[in-house]
Amino acid sequence: MEALVAGIQKVELVGGESWLQHNIGAIVVFVAAAIAATVAIWNQGRQLAHDRHLRNQERMRDTLDATISFTSVTHQRVTRFRLAVAAVEASREENQRVAHSAEARGSDPDEEQKKLKELEAALREELVKERELVVPRVEELEGSRTRLSIRVEPADPILLAYAQFQEATAGLALALVGGVDENRTKEARAADTELDKKFKDTYKAFVIACRSKFT
Repeated sequence: MEALVAGIQKVELVGGESWLQHNIGAIVVFVAAAIAATVAIWNQGRQLAHDRHLRNQERMRDTLDATISFTSVTHQRVTRFRLAVAAVEASREENQRVAHSAEARGSDPDEEQKKLKELEAALREELVKERELVVPRVEELEGSRTRLSIRVEPADPILLAYAQFQEATAGLALALVGGVDENRTKEARAADTELDKKFKDTYKAFVIACRSKFT
């Protein structure tokens, strides 16, 4: 058999056109259709990816908008709470000063002290209301952080800035709660200044990080 094959010098096709020549038109149509289908599938994939990206961006914007709104209200309430605590503590100090002065004079509390007591009671009532608004708000910061972490990467500056704001807010609020029922020490009250500065700075940093995300 090998000898027979080796002896073949030339093969000549006879009897008409080759299969390729006969079907060239159909082949061209098939290849064109295959290319068109491939391009269509590729384009559809790109469009789907683009649409998915836009949806993710929209969801991220919605989450950031909600988080910014939440932190903004929290910032306002904690700020009001601090002012309320400072007002009550100042009122208590004034009452004590008047009482000590009256005691030194050997006289009974006068009309001024009575008015100061009424003012202190009114201020404390408002303070308690502010506390009831602030404490749950601070506790909700963790849930807001969790929702945010679903939309951004763990190392995203937005999430890091939020974590710092959450820590600063909790630290300030905890310090202020101590002044609701009685005056804190002068050292503790003096520490409010640094805590408040950190609170404000971290809030600004968080807002800036959010704005930078889409600029």
